[in-house]
Amino acid sequence: MSASFVDLALDAFSPVLLESWIAQGRLPNLAKARAKGAYGWLMNPDTQPYENSWAAFLHGATPATTGQWGHQRFDPHRYGISEEPAYDFSEYPPFYALNPKRRIAVFDLNLVRSVPGLNGIQILGWGTEDNQSLRSSQPETLLAELVQRHGEHSLFKTKGTRMLREEDQQTVVSYRTPNVYDRKHLHELSDRLITGVQQRTQIIRDLLADESWDLFATSFAEPHTAGHLLWHLGLEHPLAGAAIGDTEQPDPLLAVMQETDAAVGDILGMLGEDTYVVLFSVFGMKPNVLDLTTTLFLPEFLFRWHWGEAALAPGETGAPVPPGPINDHDHWMDAIWSLRTPFGESLLESPQSQEARNDPLDWNPLNWYRPLWSQMRAFALPSYSHGMLRINIEGREGSGCVKVGEYDSECDRLAEALAGMVDARSGRPMVHKVSRTRSDPFDDDPLLP
Repeated sequence: MSASFVDLALDAFSPVLLESWIAQGRLPNLAKARAKGAYGWLMNPDTQPYENSWAAFLHGATPATTGQWGHQRFDPHRYGISEEPAYDFSEYPPFYALNPKRRIAVFDLNLVRSVPGLNGIQILGWGTEDNQSLRSSQPETLLAELVQRHGEHSLFKTKGTRMLREEDQQTVVSYRTPNVYDRKHLHELSDRLITGVQQRTQIIRDLLADESWDLFATSFAEPHTAGHLLWHLGLEHPLAGAAIGDTEQPDPLLAVMQETDAAVGDILGMLGEDTYVVLFSVFGMKPNVLDLTTTLFLPEFLFRWHWGEAALAPGETGAPVPPGPINDHDHWMDAIWSLRTPFGESLLESPQSQEARNDPLDWNPLNWYRPLWSQMRAFALPSYSHGMLRINIEGREGSGCVKVGEYDSECDRLAEALAGMVDARSGRPMVHKVSRTRSDPFDDDPLLP
């Protein structure tokens, strides 16, 4: 048993690291695969947030066509934001569901929900990276059987694992990641990811052996998680050397990638010569320059722009910039929340309150400003990469305070103010580019359901 076509994603595997480590002889199986087939880079448009890349891959169409710009949904009437753990396939099904004559196996692709009537099997949410995994399978009992045979993914065995959305009969699991300064627990995370790669490999081997599939589509999520959290322990990064703990251990990111390379070799070794294999990643990884600016500085900037006071981390203009705090125990949301001012505490919603009601965005500082959106002329919507600003327009938002005729001038005023944001430590601009997604505020909205 095997497959005619195998789509094997190495989620967010950096092509720069791939090429470097292949050249150094550290990824022999990927080196063999590259030498045997065709190789190239996939390029994403500058204006397309990275989390949309999976949607474009699954739908075979751009977000402009499908409206799947991400998996957040904004309700302008209630100023509500929801984060769906999977893409909506009601109008644009995934590519693998288009031919009912083909026998298909889908295992753990990112942000995917079950497609009714698929000719084959679907096992979803066993151990995806997005940290809000919607669990389902077709047949319904298949996921439970898989967990019984192979166990939970090692990341979901930690104390920080929690269940979300049980009330609507959907099982969505989430887990906490360690503090980036905590070497001990980061190396434990690396060990868990390596175990996860080994578990995943055995599952893939078993599924490939079960039947002759026309298409077998799966993904290794572990490189994505490793790239986010382990980069600074072995590669050039602003935090390199800042983490607390033993510095003599080997590069944990490389260790995860080498285990993934071994897994690729194992899987390729059981496939026939007539099997077509696509090894790919829909986007890569590099040192993080987006999270802080998007999730922290942008909403705090808008807060100060509106109220003229700080909600987080007050300071005197022109005063020396204090050294960055290093705390290897707190989760980062707790560390950021500890910087609140009394004024900020009186207006923001605490992450503890959001965590208590199982809000999947409780970790994101941007989400703490949500109760204030209805009062602001402009606010930032949750995102993982590019900043997303929303003008509070009369007749569009529930409590809109900016007149439609002021839309262009408000955009101009915001763009000018954002251009003045600089990194206090380096003096470099914090905003690279401001793109307007619509010329009319009532144009079709890509974030609405």
